[in-house]
Amino acid sequence: MGDGFIYRLREGRLEARTTAHTLVNECRRIRPEITDAELARVPQNVIVRVLGAQADVEVDRAEEDTLPGDVWLLCSDGLTALLSEEAIRSILVRGGAPSEIAGALMDAALAAPRARKDNITVVVHVVSGHP
Repeated sequence: MGDGFIYRLREGRLEARTTAHTLVNECRRIRPEITDAELARVPQNVIVRVLGAQADVEVDRAEEDTLPGDVWLLCSDGLTALLSEEAIRSILVRGGAPSEIAGALMDAALAAPRARKDNITVVVHVVSGHP
């Protein structure tokens, strides 16, 4: 929930496994036919599901398969606001230890021009080939 993301890199292909719980995405879910012009009138930074805002919060859950070599990325929108998915993918495919990959993502994000100040959170998990 919230505006963070989970990505999986498998065989060089980066896939978003979650979506942000923003008002814009909620409008898209309710009205798939909504136009970009209509979305432009929707407040852009409103989160509709967060921890602590109400007693009960609906949590998205899913079971995902994982294979040796998969790279999982949990990140805040502070990262995705600064780096494109292709930039993120190019850093993930270089490989390395999780701390090295996370450091490279942070370095790239901090070097990017910043239109707004936001926190940047990055967690990387590389699935080993050992059971």
